[in-house]
Amino acid sequence: MFAFAVCTLAALLAVRSFCLGLFEKKNTAKRASDFLICALFSTASFLLYCSGRKFIETVGFEKTSFAMLFLLTAAIGTPLLIRLSRKGRSRFYAWAKTIFLFLFAISAMILFTFASFHRFSQDKPILRVVMTGQTQFDLAANKRHEVILEWADGSKKERFFLLGDLVAVRAKVIRLSPWLNFLGCDNLFQIDAVYGSYRSMEDLNTKPINGFRIASSSPTRFFPRWVWAKWENLFLQEQNCAWIKSATLESNYFPLVSRKGKPFCGSYLLSVNTGGLSALPADWQDSSLHDQITPKIGF
Repeated sequence: MFAFAVCTLAALLAVRSFCLGLFEKKNTAKRASDFLICALFSTASFLLYCSGRKFIETVGFEKTSFAMLFLLTAAIGTPLLIRLSRKGRSRFYAWAKTIFLFLFAISAMILFTFASFHRFSQDKPILRVVMTGQTQFDLAANKRHEVILEWADGSKKERFFLLGDLVAVRAKVIRLSPWLNFLGCDNLFQIDAVYGSYRSMEDLNTKPINGFRIASSSPTRFFPRWVWAKWENLFLQEQNCAWIKSATLESNYFPLVSRKGKPFCGSYLLSVNTGGLSALPADWQDSSLHDQITPKIGF
C-alpha cells in the first residue's frame, strides 16, 4: 500500500504541475519551471513503478486502494483548484509545500531503495528438481537414482534415472544489463541437459555417469533462433552486446546420496536471478508450485 500511495502521489503531482504550467497565468520562465517539475515527477513515478512493480501490482483495486486514490486525488486537486482561482499565496502555504516535498522525497528514496534491492535479489523459480529416493539397477549392476523435473509453469514433467551421487541441471543463461533488469526484463535461460556426477574427483574419473538432453520450455521459445545464436556468439567471445552483461553455461548440483550413503529424498527449486542460476529448498510433497512463483518467468 505504501508503494502504491507514493507512486500514485508522484503521478498526481506530475499532473498538478502540468495543469499549473498550462492554465495558470505566469511568465515563460515560471511556466517552463512547472513543466520541468512535471517531467521530474513523471520520471519519479515511472522509476518507482519499475522498482516497486511487484508490490504495486499485488495491491489490486480493493476498497482500500480506491479510498487511498480518492484521498490522494482530493489532497492534490483541492489545492490545485484553489491556486488556479486566486493569485496570492500565504507564507504558511510556502512552508507547508516545502515540508511536504521534503517528506515526499524521503519517502520516495526509501521506497526506491527497498524495492530495488528486492527486485535485484529476487529468485524466480524455473523448475523443481525432485529426488524421490527410488533406485533401480541397470544391466551392469550400477545403481541409478530417480530424478523428476517439474517445470514451474506446469508445462511438463519428466523422469530420469541417473548414475552418481549428484544430479546436475545445466542451462544456458543470458544475463541482461542491470538497467534492463531494473525496467522489468528478467534474465533469459534455457535448460538443455540433466546429468549425473560425483562429489569426489576420483569417482568422477573412474565411475560411469550418464546424462540426458532436455528440450526446454524456455521463456524464449517464441524467438529461440536469434536469441540463442546471440548466446553462442557471446559465449565464444565472437561478439559484444551493450544490452547483455554475460552469456554463460551454468550447472547447479543437487544430492542423490545422503551423508550416510542412502538414497537422498528431497527437492529444490532451480531459479534464476540477476547473478545467474540459483537454488532454493522446496517441499516436494507440496505440488502447488504455482503459489511459489511470480506470474512472469524469464523475459
